[in-house]
Amino acid sequence: PKRGRGNAIRGAWQASQATVLAYMDADMPVDILQTLDLVGPILNGRTDVVYGNRFDRRSLVKRSVLREMLSRGYRMLAGAMVGTGIQDFQCGFKAIRGACRDVLLPEIQDGHWFFDTELLVLSLVQGLRVEGIPVRWQDRDETDVAVRPPPVPAPRHPDTQ
Repeated sequence: PKRGRGNAIRGAWQASQATVLAYMDADMPVDILQTLDLVGPILNGRTDVVYGNRFDRRSLVKRSVLREMLSRGYRMLAGAMVGTGIQDFQCGFKAIRGACRDVLLPEIQDGHWFFDTELLVLSLVQGLRVEGIPVRWQDRDETDVAVRPPPVPAPRHPDTQ
């Protein structure tokens, strides 16, 4: 009922009783066989949250120059602001232990593109174990990510409040 990537993930995860909750971007930029790499560290008890890390030296990444620049810029900005060891906040390939869902989801405010960043940062704040894994990533030509700010609400007149 609510638009936005984060809202879609939240709705699916809230409805699930799975041991591990995971998602991948809809255009499937990661090799589907890597799903085992994503959920394995959680299933074997090594960690609570796993994220795809396109910046890992073992990752194989094919992206446009524009997306690579935007991603690197966001990584630097977010890393400087929150001061974590997270290397890739926005990679659309993440998994969490199902038992962590009720701790994390109520705290995440954004229902759109910053859902990922909040998920990772709040995981660390909650003392959860977070691990990045290398990915085989390929941008898809058919994907359409609009690089534009969200709409700004019209100012209200003080007499109409």
